Amino acid sequence: MLRVLTAVRDGGTPGNEASILKIMATDLAQEITTLFLEAAAEHGNRKFADSVSPEWTGDAAFAAPGVANYFGTRAQSIYGGTNEIQRNIIAKRVLGL
Repeated sequence: MLRVLTAVRDGGTPGNEASILKIMATDLAQEITTLFLEAAAEHGNRKFADSVSPEWTGDAAFAAPGVANYFGTRAQSIYGGTNEIQRNIIAKRVLGL
């Protein structure tokens, strides 16, 4: 990560490391939010029309932001270049395949 930040700071491009970091970061974020929903158990189940509904109260109130984050992290693997595209970049530029 420091290589990428240093390259950008010095006016260069992020390089191949940025693709690797993007995949690692999105995979990690998805794993963390999945773990949260597993810990929330049935409180993580969608019970109302949306997660900010005023009816989402009581014991399940803590789960509402976690559910929203769960779905948000799924989008991270798409925007900024899908993880599949990033893997292709790594295969071509780093591994020479």
